[in-house]
Amino acid sequence: MAATSMAAALAASLPAPSSVAVAPTPTYEAIPASMAKVIDIEADIPLSSVQLDGLVCFQCLMPMKKFSHSGRRL
Repeated sequence: MAATSMAAALAASLPAPSSVAVAPTPTYEAIPASMAKVIDIEADIPLSSVQLDGLVCFQCLMPMKKFSHSGRRL
């Protein structure tokens, strides 16, 4: 009987891959008619923070790395 490789033994001991996590969709509540004239739903709301995934940052920076203003690669 052939011995299993260490990689095969390690792969067999790992948990099964889970499905891709889906971001929850936001739920919106209707503004009551009594408040509709008081609340400006199209007003500018200042942001205090923004959370970005690392992949988003990477994809934004890759074009800058390929084409710098000096014409040389970084």
